[in-house]
Amino acid sequence: ADNKFRLVGNQDEADIALKVTFAAGTQGQLVLTAGLVNANGNVIWPLTPHTSRRRYEGLAEKTIAAFSRDLANDIQQLERKDR
Repeated sequence: ADNKFRLVGNQDEADIALKVTFAAGTQGQLVLTAGLVNANGNVIWPLTPHTSRRRYEGLAEKTIAAFSRDLANDIQQLERKDR
């Protein structure tokens, strides 16, 4: 909604890549791991040093909401640093 990101049809056009994996967990849980890398393959999110992915596990709706919230909050944090 805020136009910070846009999808492109060819990875050569991309500045960053969102790498996400989904798996079925136990008792109907969803396991989601996600990370952002730049065009050189360097991890730019999560912001935690020496971490290439962030892992979420739980009910699908809550898991996806937690991932989205964390990513949005970290983007806002980075924007405040750049000011």
